[in-house]
Amino acid sequence: MLISRKAEFCLLEQLLPQGPDHPFASTMLDHFHKLNTPLRSVLQYPLLSDQVKRFSVRGFPSARIWDLWEAWSSDEFLSNSERLSLDVIEPFDEWEEFILFGRHYFILHALSCNNDAPVLPRSSNILFTKQNTEADISVTKYDVPILKRRFGDASILTSSTGCRYAVSFMGLGAGGREESCDVYALDGEKEPPILPSTGPASRMCHTLTDLGEYGVLLTGGRCSPANALSDCWLLEKGSACTWKQTHRLPIPLYRHSAIRIRNTNLALVAGGKSGATTQSGDFYVFHALKGWLKCNVEGDDPPAVFGAALFENPAANNGNSVHTGLLTGGIGLHGKLNTIIYRWHLVLSDSPIMQIMQCESGMDPFGLLSTFGARIVNTTSHTMICGGVGGSAESLGRSIVALRPLRMTSPTRYSIEALTASVRKCVVPFMIGSSTLSLDDALIVLGGGATCFSMGTFWETGSYLIKILDKNMRQVEGALVKRAIDRIEFVGSRRVVGTSLGRAAHFEDNSMHPGPSKVSRISITTTAQFDNVLKQGVPVIIEGAEIGSCVQSWTPSCVVERVGFDTKVTIHDCLDNTETMDFISKNFRYATERFGVVLERAAAGEKVYLRALSRDQPTHQPANIEQDFPELAMDFCLPETLSYVRDHLFSSVLRVSGRVNMWLHYDVMANLYVQISGRKRMILFPPEDVNRLAFAPGASSSSFDVFSELKLPRTGGTHPHEAILEPGDILYLPPFWPHTATPLTDLGIAVNAFFRNLHSGYAEGRDIYGNRDIAAYEKGRRDVARIGKYFQAVPPDARRFYLKRLAEELDLTT
Repeated sequence: MLISRKAEFCLLEQLLPQGPDHPFASTMLDHFHKLNTPLRSVLQYPLLSDQVKRFSVRGFPSARIWDLWEAWSSDEFLSNSERLSLDVIEPFDEWEEFILFGRHYFILHALSCNNDAPVLPRSSNILFTKQNTEADISVTKYDVPILKRRFGDASILTSSTGCRYAVSFMGLGAGGREESCDVYALDGEKEPPILPSTGPASRMCHTLTDLGEYGVLLTGGRCSPANALSDCWLLEKGSACTWKQTHRLPIPLYRHSAIRIRNTNLALVAGGKSGATTQSGDFYVFHALKGWLKCNVEGDDPPAVFGAALFENPAANNGNSVHTGLLTGGIGLHGKLNTIIYRWHLVLSDSPIMQIMQCESGMDPFGLLSTFGARIVNTTSHTMICGGVGGSAESLGRSIVALRPLRMTSPTRYSIEALTASVRKCVVPFMIGSSTLSLDDALIVLGGGATCFSMGTFWETGSYLIKILDKNMRQVEGALVKRAIDRIEFVGSRRVVGTSLGRAAHFEDNSMHPGPSKVSRISITTTAQFDNVLKQGVPVIIEGAEIGSCVQSWTPSCVVERVGFDTKVTIHDCLDNTETMDFISKNFRYATERFGVVLERAAAGEKVYLRALSRDQPTHQPANIEQDFPELAMDFCLPETLSYVRDHLFSSVLRVSGRVNMWLHYDVMANLYVQISGRKRMILFPPEDVNRLAFAPGASSSSFDVFSELKLPRTGGTHPHEAILEPGDILYLPPFWPHTATPLTDLGIAVNAFFRNLHSGYAEGRDIYGNRDIAAYEKGRRDVARIGKYFQAVPPDARRFYLKRLAEELDLTT
């Protein structure tokens, strides 16, 4: 083919640096396929070297090529000031996604005439070949399609029986920041320690550091890129774990690096971001009693980086006061990857000294340590660098690098072994935003994923068990061999709501909890007496009221005969190990079942619950027992003294329960709970306790397990009331009183009558359960969201100052 002497190409196209099966690549290819514009040339020329050859064989002696990440990092395209100015325009923290995007696109400039710019040689995805090792790994994936979580962190907790669990806390989910944790069983048992339902507020890009007997330290994190957090928490271990707030960071931090200092209960934190455009170059040591100790840095001055890899030498043994390790990778102030490796030497004291020395340039010839966002875990003899993105095109979320000191005392040289090639035949996790743990020389990888810009989001929904099969890595001399992990089993999710309860547990002595008060029992003979009950606004049990013949006639066989054995109803069907239903984590399933079967299962003590819906229009109309179950309603009535309820009735609900607890919730409407058959225990809290019971903003239900936690310190400061309901009892429940219930018999049957006791203010629109928050609260929450956006770019101290002032103003106007 003849090429004009002046022919010139400037090309922007896609790449497949790790093939079409890489999560970003597959998402990209699927996106263009759905648009009916499939990418064709990328399959023929997937690598940079293929593109250069594409032009050189066609007579272009000059061809220069960069993938977009290289172009971004090159001063030929952008200056440091230009990169820095972009953060001022819009706070940015999607660096992993940005690097992935950049590695999958390229710019090529080719000339048919020679302009003294030679064709740049490109290797075809160089794989690091392991030397002097027989390393191999096996990967097993356990898929949990419902789970989507990234940029959180995880820790290992132990139950009272000694069984181990991996718990992944907070992070980013499909709908935003998560206020929950996922629990995985590692030893087969499925009875994890009791996890607190209150504690730190939701966040992402934080760290969890296991400090042994002191607990698990949660450090910093962020809400938005401009809203960094400085609060820190300790998760106290035991059969019932508790979050306690501890010393705050001297400055807010997220995307920092944190490790436990070996042979101590101290943590070391390095770098991180403190805001949208500010980064930290400091080192801090956390001491549970003394707080955060800032290190005095000597020697070379490393750049302020975030997302770096920080690890301590597992073999150094210079006493408990002297520690050494490496700091590598991360992104600096100007948005470029740090490719310099630093060796650090920490001398512990009340004024710690951090000595820094730059390592020789040839230590990492393949750029395997120049990573961003990798997770660092230790085995008995190696430090494992898992995932992240980096200076090597191989570091796109699926690389595992093993680092081992070559000298066991005062080491200065390391063996760097890339395990990527060994796992190519396995299903390798996509370790972007994943949580990674090490246990028994096995790696546990939970969650992860990336937004591929407008092309879609890839979620890593699996949990992975990666076993290292290498005689050189298995254990160091004298190390104890622990029981091996055979599989990872998802147990469930638990809500963790940031409320004042977590702080109260730290500052208050709640060891002497007085126990719940008894709900008063009264008889009502006049309507005036019930009007007085409504005015007082506290729960009472009305006994001796005339409610018809239902207490005698509603036997299980009679109820089934009247309703019909085969009548279909929708129930909450719970797992065998479920003690308390949780509306937040949905530890039950909605199932359609025959009414007769429901009664049989409940009478046998199974964990089923029926909250009857409207028979004719279950999605549009509130339940009404007279219309839905007329054959039962003929035996039930409310007494004349409660005529106010009949006159303002919203719904009347048939309830049938087995041996399972109802979740904690509050009702917006007042209601009567009429116990017909069986016995039930209810715990109720006054409205002022709502902030201590793990209710998330905008939620009327909570995961707080009252019956498990009632005698524990974290219920201190609350004012529980107890009601024991016998057949024929009527419990008056005022609006906004959080309550929960547990059965005292296998089968319970009740009628629940909801009525409007507010003259106005209820939410407009469909509300078949009668439990939507009032209209003023719904509108107020939208205003709060707008106020929050106004303050996102305000420094944390100023933000707290002015928000407190606004709260005072709001209090004065109401």
